[in-house]
Parts: sequence; C-alpha cells; structure tokens
Amino acid sequence: MIFRLLLYIGVLSIGMLIGIYNMAHPKLDQALGKLQILTLIGLLFVMGIRLGADKMVVSSLSTIGFQAFVLAFGSIAFSVLFVFLGRQILKLDRKGRVK
Repeated sequence: MIFRLLLYIGVLSIGMLIGIYNMAHPKLDQALGKLQILTLIGLLFVMGIRLGADKMVVSSLSTIGFQAFVLAFGSIAFSVLFVFLGRQILKLDRKGRVK
C-alpha cells in the first residue's frame, strides 16, 4: 500500500519536474493531449466493465441512477465553472499562458 502510494507520488513528481523545466520533447508535448484523451477513454471503459460485472450495482441502478446523474452533472458543471473563473482571475489563455 505504501509502496504504491510512493510510486504514484514519485511518478507525478517526475512528470511535474519535466513539465516545469520544459524537458519534454516537442513531439511528446504535442501528443500529450491525444494521450490524455485515449487514457481517459480507456479508464472509463475499464470502469464500465467493472461496474457492469458487479451484480449489486446493476440491480440498484434505478435507485442510484438519479443521484449519480445529479452528482456527475454537478461535478462537471462546477469543475468547468471553477476552471473558467480561475482562468479569468489569473488571466490565462486556453493553453495556460498569461495573456
């Protein structure tokens, strides 16, 4: 458990250092957006498989469906709102650079 946590923190830290000091190759920098989307799609796919395989979750979908929808919609809406407000306050463009 501790090893896994340290591994995650270590990988995140290395990625941050590469980003902070612009050590990534320009081609990698261009491909990161596509890589993030593909990884997110893969994660959602695997989560769907795990949820679909859980009989308890499938049988209670009608009960938790509305609550899950409200929670998901609220999370997305407020995330978008706070990112928008943060960019306005910090005066950042779409790529995170100062205007």
